Amino acid sequence: MSVSIITDMRSLEIKRLAETAGAMANTLRLAIMIALLDTENQSFSELLDTFQINPNSLNYHLSKLLKADLIERKRTVKVALEEKYSFYKLTAKGKELLHSLDVFPTVLRAIVNSVKLDWPIKVQRTRLTTLA
Repeated sequence: MSVSIITDMRSLEIKRLAETAGAMANTLRLAIMIALLDTENQSFSELLDTFQINPNSLNYHLSKLLKADLIERKRTVKVALEEKYSFYKLTAKGKELLHSLDVFPTVLRAIVNSVKLDWPIKVQRTRLTTLA
């Protein structure tokens, strides 16, 4: 392989790593991932109810997690009602990265504490505390 191809490949790997790190560097996005840890799927509405934030803000944060391949979205449509639903769950990559944080209990404790202070969150606090 030529040097430029290897350099391009490394550059792409670095960009992917930076995107993943950036997605996980936000407290709300990490809390969303923790909330999805024990569930198979959560709807957009359920996440809105859990975090009590503006729908546009939730959509922004979910988009960041989707782009980093930390969560996946499944869309369903009820034809008779003409309603669209989106359900979210962690990807294998998201689960692996979140479980790797068990090595850093102080980081998770800080996230749990900031979540408790910042949002009227209904996430299973026992699960969050257990991780911390």
